[in-house]
Amino acid sequence: MHTFFHGWRRKAGCVFLVTACVLMAAWLRGGFQYDFFDLNIQGMTYRLGTHGGQLRFITQGPTNSPQLVSWDTGKLEELLPYQPGQSRDPWYGIDVDWRWDFYDFHAGAGQYPRSNLQTAFCVFPYWSIVPPLALLSAYLILVPSRTRPPTASQPHA
Repeated sequence: MHTFFHGWRRKAGCVFLVTACVLMAAWLRGGFQYDFFDLNIQGMTYRLGTHGGQLRFITQGPTNSPQLVSWDTGKLEELLPYQPGQSRDPWYGIDVDWRWDFYDFHAGAGQYPRSNLQTAFCVFPYWSIVPPLALLSAYLILVPSRTRPPTASQPHA
């Protein structure tokens, strides 16, 4: 077992594999639950969230939250109580300054109406993160590293 982890490739491969497994669990959980981790620093809230098969990075401010760190979780229906005919646009109800949408990837910035709360976010679908991480980890773990050919200054063994 000690020789399996000799070298950086297999160690890095195992780290990527564990990361892919954690993100896969979050992907599956995001189908019915939402989770948000908030960090409040100097009047700004930095939020990492997951729901609906997407990983979200959000900033909001100015805020006056007394908590430095907070965690919010619950059922997806509570977060997204869509009414029939209501838009499923992530920017619904926000005055948009700019936005970029490409398939399941989104980014943009805007302001909530009737408040001075600015927001910006980036959305990445899990399918764009988990399979590449899994393939990279498989490559690093399974493919043996190449040995360097001896140079002219090194004696042949």
